[in-house]
Amino acid sequence: MKLKLSWHVAMCACAWLSSGCGAPEIPVEDDPCGAHGASHGDHCHCDAGYEEVGGTCVARALDAGLTDAGVDPCGSHGEQHGDHCHCDAGYEEVGGTCVAVVGMACGDGHRHGATCVCYAGFIYSATTDTCEPVVPPVGQEVLTFTIVALGEEGANSGMNSVNTHRQVVGNTRPAGQTYLSAYTQSVQGNAGNVTVGPLSDLGILPGSSNQFSRPWDVNVHGQVAGESGNNNPVLPFIYLPGTGLQALPLPVGSASAVAHGINDAGRLVGIGNSRAISWASSQATPDYLASHHGATVLSSRAWKLNEHGDIVGHARDDHDRQRATWWKSDGAPVDLGALNPAHASEALDVNEAGQIVGKSFVGVVPGSTSGTLQAQAFLYENGSMRGLGLLPSAPAALHSIANAISDDGWVVGQVEQIAGLAQRAVLWREGVIVDLNDYLPASSGWVLTSAVDVNEHGDIVGRGTLNGSARPFMLIRH
Repeated sequence: MKLKLSWHVAMCACAWLSSGCGAPEIPVEDDPCGAHGASHGDHCHCDAGYEEVGGTCVARALDAGLTDAGVDPCGSHGEQHGDHCHCDAGYEEVGGTCVAVVGMACGDGHRHGATCVCYAGFIYSATTDTCEPVVPPVGQEVLTFTIVALGEEGANSGMNSVNTHRQVVGNTRPAGQTYLSAYTQSVQGNAGNVTVGPLSDLGILPGSSNQFSRPWDVNVHGQVAGESGNNNPVLPFIYLPGTGLQALPLPVGSASAVAHGINDAGRLVGIGNSRAISWASSQATPDYLASHHGATVLSSRAWKLNEHGDIVGHARDDHDRQRATWWKSDGAPVDLGALNPAHASEALDVNEAGQIVGKSFVGVVPGSTSGTLQAQAFLYENGSMRGLGLLPSAPAALHSIANAISDDGWVVGQVEQIAGLAQRAVLWREGVIVDLNDYLPASSGWVLTSAVDVNEHGDIVGRGTLNGSARPFMLIRH
């Protein structure tokens, strides 16, 4: 059955619930917008040449939406969709017409606020106030790693985070259990003498739905943030070494929530009631994070935070566009922009220097007949977002996602064709992308498909296959 892919499916692995990921994928034949559009909240996003009439996308009449002279009022750089315009990249709707974003003189990029959003291969220069080509570093340090297998052999074991002590968290399927359960695991020693400890099952919260739990993040103290249950109710948890799993308070007005991130001070962030939330402590009732000025749709999500209290995730702007968002330590939300202003973006991690990474959709996949959007990894720093591009050695990979960033500015993630096809784990270092599989010895049996986190030592964890079987990994930096 053909499905319309929700834009966030690559990162969203939870059940559809009031605190969760939004509407599930809708079969084409069941979408009320019809075969020429997709449901988007309470309205349709229609294909070119179609418009929404009575909740369905229908072929636009010759003069529908046009002026008396037969000209689309949105201009040559956009199309009218109902009572608003869908504008091309680099254009925005002003007074019912698509006009160039103010201050377009960014070179290979477009203006967003006071600075520029730069496309892949370019970086913002405050000196020239434009996007200039990235200059590859000269004499960059040659990296070496030792790879170790994590999780359990023959088990379905995931991986989500690593701390500075090489303690990891993921979830696995214990013998005889239907659902996955959260675990911690530690790696000791140096590259020449590594010991991988056993899995420690964190368990399931009483009162959560199904025998399921997932950890999302671990701090330097081994405290873990996560969720228990995969159907309503989903309950947020914190794991405290020596104490065990305990439920976090729920936000006002919600019966479910998820804790996604935790910093070393024990502050947590996540989502509840379809809005970004923050717990000041494991005993405090969480607060809803502020919405963007003028936003009428309040859906948002907080993924990670640093020690300064900077929080990153996504929120809707005043045009109902999902935008990568940085909530500053004073609580004020900052719209980070998008690599293509017409499409969504999402921030996934932030380091202590305030550098932020994530993904931004740049347009329809070339040759796509279903409108599938193409994602590209981004790095936001010094007030500017820039695209990180794709992997030249993997031409089949159309998408890139930046999952995490270290305090040294190392960015890890993956490139992929779609839904994991042609997937490769990658590292961006000083603007240069490399396939992490290039660091493996010949005939290792490994294929590294996704890098999900990196610690301050440069140890990288992620997911891959070992001799054809799914297995999480750690690359230990020498």
